[in-house]
Amino acid sequence: MGSTIRVGVVGGNFGESHIVGFQHCPEIEVIAICRRQRDLAQQLAQRYHIKGLYTDFEEMIQSKDIDVVSLAVPHHLHYPMTMKALDHGKHVLCEKPLALDVEQATEMAEKAERAGLIHMTVFNWRFVPAILRMKELIEKGEIGQTYHVFFSWLTSRRKNRESRFFWRFARGESGFGVLGDSGVHGIDLIQWIVGDFRKVVSHMAIYVPEHRADTGEYKQTEVEDSCSFLGQLSGGAQVVFYNSAVASCDRVIRLEVYGDKGFLGVHLFPSSQDYYGRLLGGKGEKSLNTVIQIPRRLKLDMRPLDERVTPSALFFARFARQLVKAIQTGQAPSPSFFDGLKAQRVLQALVTSWEKKQWVDIC
Repeated sequence: MGSTIRVGVVGGNFGESHIVGFQHCPEIEVIAICRRQRDLAQQLAQRYHIKGLYTDFEEMIQSKDIDVVSLAVPHHLHYPMTMKALDHGKHVLCEKPLALDVEQATEMAEKAERAGLIHMTVFNWRFVPAILRMKELIEKGEIGQTYHVFFSWLTSRRKNRESRFFWRFARGESGFGVLGDSGVHGIDLIQWIVGDFRKVVSHMAIYVPEHRADTGEYKQTEVEDSCSFLGQLSGGAQVVFYNSAVASCDRVIRLEVYGDKGFLGVHLFPSSQDYYGRLLGGKGEKSLNTVIQIPRRLKLDMRPLDERVTPSALFFARFARQLVKAIQTGQAPSPSFFDGLKAQRVLQALVTSWEKKQWVDIC
């Protein structure tokens, strides 16, 4: 591999965020994109000045010019595409959730590890400056022993019955609903910052039971558009978790951690181009009114090349720098497929809990 890391991006929508994020990293060059529809692929290639263009994934991964494959495709394609990319010696970055089930996620992680290839799950929200500072302070003992964790991610993305029915509403292609869209990020953040889940009990709902298909007919929504759950972490802390895509609000993300010496809360409003988040609370505080300053060192690289760059794309740029570091140093990157697997176990337990109407231990 040369000094430049050459990436092939597969998929549109989030694939565009991948491209924008990569282009904030001078060590990385996106040399190819792959989409099934040639006209859409051409539009994307022209917009970002990308030379390589594919509509066939099999053809793309045979290219010796590509070092890394970045997958932004429907969830049911994560497993087969990852396994094929690994067979061709490509490092793989894969969107969340890592797979449709724990078995697939396990195979992906173990195969990538055996092959000695870099593998990463796109948990890009770890790289919000306020969240990074929260993790630093908790590790320093700022709030003491953790007792309680509160998380919520609320949006209105699935609220409109007239919005287009597509693969995210079909269980066979998505595996999960709002949990696969955004809840999995919260699960990862909690496990990364506070500790692993030990057990969960969930409640899921479908408030908007159908959406309009391209044919004009309405098709049944097969996956949850809302989920709440209680959890217990390995250290004993209690978790209250809300995740909805039918709330009447722009995207709002909250993560609050309460200990015996204080508490910390991150509030993030990415729909308002919030690139940093707000960190509140602190040691000995009694309310979430005190703003904690985020060190300048955690903000230095958070400057978008274009004012239209979304916060999630910029967080992806920081995520991509972990890929660069891994390739340059040979050290295993984080978040890896094993982090994706840990989150997958929680997702599967949540589904099982709702089906059986009981607490479920995380295996």
